[in-house]
Amino acid sequence: MRRSLAVVGTATALTAAFTSSAVAATGWRIAGSHADAALRAVVAVSAKNVWAVGSRTVSGKNRALVRHWNGKAWKTVAVPSAVEGIYLDHVAASSGTNVWVTGTDGRDKAYALRWDGKKWHTAPTRTTFEPAGDAIAAVGTKDVWLLGMGAGDLGAGKARHFDGQRWKTVAVPGYVSDVSAVSSRDIWAIGLVRGKTQYESAVMHWNGRTWRRVPIPVDDPMLGGVRALGAKDVWVSGAMSGVILHWNGRKWASASPVSGVGRIGSLVSDGSKGLWAVADGTRLLRYRAGHWSLAALPQRTGYKTQINALAQVKGATSIWGVGTLTAPVGGDDIDKADVIVKYGR
Repeated sequence: MRRSLAVVGTATALTAAFTSSAVAATGWRIAGSHADAALRAVVAVSAKNVWAVGSRTVSGKNRALVRHWNGKAWKTVAVPSAVEGIYLDHVAASSGTNVWVTGTDGRDKAYALRWDGKKWHTAPTRTTFEPAGDAIAAVGTKDVWLLGMGAGDLGAGKARHFDGQRWKTVAVPGYVSDVSAVSSRDIWAIGLVRGKTQYESAVMHWNGRTWRRVPIPVDDPMLGGVRALGAKDVWVSGAMSGVILHWNGRKWASASPVSGVGRIGSLVSDGSKGLWAVADGTRLLRYRAGHWSLAALPQRTGYKTQINALAQVKGATSIWGVGTLTAPVGGDDIDKADVIVKYGR
């Protein structure tokens, strides 16, 4: 269930200059924040082309939110009026003219949009039973995957493939929550499948012909993220166990990077043979030279920075992260504004 957003002062107040010891210690900084909004996903096409998606509240109504970085500033990009009321959850891109966004109306319909560099195109509306929209793999303009849940069964998956002209339904072992592609014949996904007595977390792989389940050496009720950096370099995080798995092309290795971390989410390359990962939503894990360490996120006084997703600028050590600024209300952390953080130049 989605948390409601609450207005907290003006956008000017939330985008004021920010400094803290966390910035000095980790190199992370807050690059932007806007009241009454939340960001859930981000993709970096290049240093001057970054997309972030989520939702915002306008006059008490939900509105789809798309923000774009052009190398100098973040701008809000309007979506077609027919879908302006949806929640956006995923974004992927193979280039600046092939940007895909998915989301739902919060009830039973799922939507997909494609940005061609000048305008939006809408894909066929689909029925969904999952609050989060389809995970996306945009390998190219003629190779796009939407993967999610099928038939209202949390353990049943549904994959749709776009070849540039038409959509085709492809069998998949289970529900997919995240996906990462190396190439058109090497795509990795995580999610859930139906087990003998209960749902089981699963890793799935597309080899160019079929989707198959890949056995993993841990029993985590839910996996948090997947990042395929190469055919022999695939990383998977545990959403409840604090475990990270690494595939070297032959077998899995598992590690519990830091004690006290229970949930690990989005994973990205650090551009220097290492990794960044979201830890418990409120911290970051860094893997470098064979060692793991925790890094603090930059904060604003009175708020907690929570990150939902990370994206690496291709070929660089710069990382973008998106999420929310939350504040305690009645014992719960309530979203008050979106937040964009950055590491590096």
